Amino acid sequence: MMESDHAEETARVQERLPDLKVKQLSLMAVKLFKRLVLYHCLRYVYIRPDQKECVERLAPTLLPILEHCEQVSSCVISTCLGDHSMEAAERAQVVQHWIEVALECHFLKNSSTFVPIMCAMHSSQLQGLKKTWRLVGRNTK
Repeated sequence: MMESDHAEETARVQERLPDLKVKQLSLMAVKLFKRLVLYHCLRYVYIRPDQKECVERLAPTLLPILEHCEQVSSCVISTCLGDHSMEAAERAQVVQHWIEVALECHFLKNSSTFVPIMCAMHSSQLQGLKKTWRLVGRNTK
């Protein structure tokens, strides 16, 4: 992806208000959870990590939920990291935006979106951005 494309994508992500983004992510999660077959969760618990093909066969309705969580986490990390030309202050604004989204998820008790966002915030990729974290505001909302 070119640097200008990434800058446009980051701007698009930030222009949506956090509460609107949370509602959109919540609707996506609700659709996935409505399709979930509960006994697939039990089957998933008994699958060994080296049996990836079994997940598709034994827990097909759980797989989209796990993929959604991975996509949310990847989106947070990629928008926060930006491209190489992004300054720490710009990254701090993006991180601050995702913190506000996470807070809205928490208030709405949307743990299926809150947890992936927080996992992304605690990832080694974002924790290594010391200058960025110094610029993130302490008092959010």
